[in-house]
Amino acid sequence: MKINRSIKVGIVLLVVVLSVSCSTKINKEESHNSVTNQRNNRYYWNDEEKYTKEDYNFLKELAQHDLEKITVYDFNKIVLNQDNEEEYHKNEKIIQRLYQSLEETDELYPFLESTLYTSWVESEKSHYNKCEENKYPFFVKSQDVSLYEDVYGNSELTQQISFSIDFNYQIKDQKMCTVAKRDAILDGVSLSLKSYIEEQGFEKLYHDPQLTKVLLEQLNKILGTLNDEIQWMNVSDLHCWVYSSEDVMEEVEVNNTEREFDYTKKYSKEQYNKLVDALVIENYKEMSIEDFDRIIYNTFNEDSENYYDSISFLYDFVLNQLEETDPHYDYLLNIIPFALKEYNAKRDEVLSKKDHPIEFYNNLSIQIKGKVYEDEIIKGELYLYYTFTYRILDAKQCTVADKINFIENVNKELKEYIQNNLSNNISEEALQKEFKSIGNSLSNDKIQFVDAKIESFEAAY
Repeated sequence: MKINRSIKVGIVLLVVVLSVSCSTKINKEESHNSVTNQRNNRYYWNDEEKYTKEDYNFLKELAQHDLEKITVYDFNKIVLNQDNEEEYHKNEKIIQRLYQSLEETDELYPFLESTLYTSWVESEKSHYNKCEENKYPFFVKSQDVSLYEDVYGNSELTQQISFSIDFNYQIKDQKMCTVAKRDAILDGVSLSLKSYIEEQGFEKLYHDPQLTKVLLEQLNKILGTLNDEIQWMNVSDLHCWVYSSEDVMEEVEVNNTEREFDYTKKYSKEQYNKLVDALVIENYKEMSIEDFDRIIYNTFNEDSENYYDSISFLYDFVLNQLEETDPHYDYLLNIIPFALKEYNAKRDEVLSKKDHPIEFYNNLSIQIKGKVYEDEIIKGELYLYYTFTYRILDAKQCTVADKINFIENVNKELKEYIQNNLSNNISEEALQKEFKSIGNSLSNDKIQFVDAKIESFEAAY
């Protein structure tokens, strides 16, 4: 887990605050306070000040050093030479520009964020903080411990523990310790804490109300073992967060400012074809629920640079205008939504360890007929609105056709029962009972009928 830029700025500002408080405490001269104030101002970064080509070349040259051989002392002197004040501040500005504007996708970003950042903190501590209590650099690291579970063939992130640690340290001999060894020891602290969480059992710690206290105690135990080339200087802190599935779902960033969209216009042939090509699958009825639902879910969640080109947008935009005579109308209107409902229900079941049935609802209108002499007449009409829920028990074996047939059979048998009992003045209570009986009789080892409810029931004469 990377530290976002706002946190990074806060970390550096913390260093500045420590520097100011230190100089005040030991009553430095006014000239030194002036330098401190200039230092403080340098961290109110200008977002428009981007790194230059020369800055990037500086970063490339640093990254080419053999970190397994070069010592911390020699490397830090190359990064920020404390024997040359002008060169020190020149390189410091370069690192600032890189740190605030280099894209996280750049191949050199990990080096900048870890190795170079650590050397930067070490150098500025020794350069600016001369008082005893603030002379040690702090190391900051964040980690995620994530639980992934299978949802219809997708590996879904369902729960997560995230923690951020910081501690001060001292390198016993910078002329003997290599940069690679320093980085490995410091990074090893957070990795050891991550391993501890995994060994203790994710579920156990995830629900522990004393999680922060438990992890901080373990962190200090780990830090207490640093007695080789790096020594912990007895200051540490830890923050942790737990997330559920809904929290850790990646948010899709939508940029709607690229162009305005006219919702009143008709969808184009290109938009229609893109939607059909993405969602319509030949012989879909023969596919398993697991495969079909996963493909549809993943299609809706594919990244798109522009929201108006995404399948999510096109689905709503096109379907709202699509004629019922279109060959794909029923598929898009009825099959696609239930694929998404079924996938999300399975995902909720994996997370909560509880059943999450899928709801189906329908309207039914049945004519009430009678006779006048030998002529058949329509005496009135019965209106029915009902819902029922079902669960997919075996998504690998159950096909889309099996699911469709199950739903159609429930609807068909309910309608037939009503038609056959109209003359008996069937009550809503009796219908409710029979509805559940019909559904239960159609359950099998692939699909389970869960519950049913008559939402409204009335006859108009």
